[in-house]
Amino acid sequence: WIYRISSDDKPSYVVFRRTAKASPPRWHLIEGLPIADGALSVQPVYGKVAFAPVKKPLPFTLGNVVRDDRLPKGILFRFREDSLPPFIKEIEYSRDNRLKRGIIQGTIKEFKRLHARRGIRTISYFNTPSGEAVYQVSCKVTSTNKNLERFVTQMQMLPKVMLDNRDQYPFRGVYAFYRLSGKRYFYLYYDMNNPPKDLPEDFIALFSPEGQIEVEEFGFIFLVPSTPDRSIISLNFSVPGYEPLPTEKPLSCSSRRRYRPRRPIRERG
Repeated sequence: WIYRISSDDKPSYVVFRRTAKASPPRWHLIEGLPIADGALSVQPVYGKVAFAPVKKPLPFTLGNVVRDDRLPKGILFRFREDSLPPFIKEIEYSRDNRLKRGIIQGTIKEFKRLHARRGIRTISYFNTPSGEAVYQVSCKVTSTNKNLERFVTQMQMLPKVMLDNRDQYPFRGVYAFYRLSGKRYFYLYYDMNNPPKDLPEDFIALFSPEGQIEVEEFGFIFLVPSTPDRSIISLNFSVPGYEPLPTEKPLSCSSRRRYRPRRPIRERG
């Protein structure tokens, strides 16, 4: 604990007394906690952060929150501008080949069937609105079962990340890696301008326990303001019976640390 005493006061002594063992709540779960503008606070980390241990078990293993504007796991896909392949359901991209909006679903092998050359587009990055950054959360699946299917489909899961000022940002995209008939597939939905009201039906269908699909991993894409003044502190699946999941430390919404010049230390005479 740090106490501040006015320089005008000249106490003869200071007493620190502790009469009971305290168990204060987590810093980022205290309701009504004011924004720490220049006050003492937990220093944020940069790039990625893990979640604190969950109180209620999830039907999957939750990965880190990662700042990364690349498609998940280094995925890229190529196509001719004049004719779209079957694995592209919808697509809109920028001049520098960044994905603005699209639905992609197909085997990973067919994504790279074409070689990079003139007239061939290669998409490997997400595009974002000005002033926003991409953060991703991955979820690894150990076994596709009814608990997972119920969590994803029947509980109307709508993930949101919360910042330290209590603002929440819903997901802008979802992805999944899965196997079917011995082949590895990839599914992606992304829209940088419009957050979906519900999970895409194609995505939900992957988790049916009655099908032959084996989901290995899925995840969510979020867009948050890129600023050193804010940090991500929790993830809320918006599922009844499950509390928001706090991060171990605040994750800065900036890619770089802010430079803070050191104050000169004045020697006391």
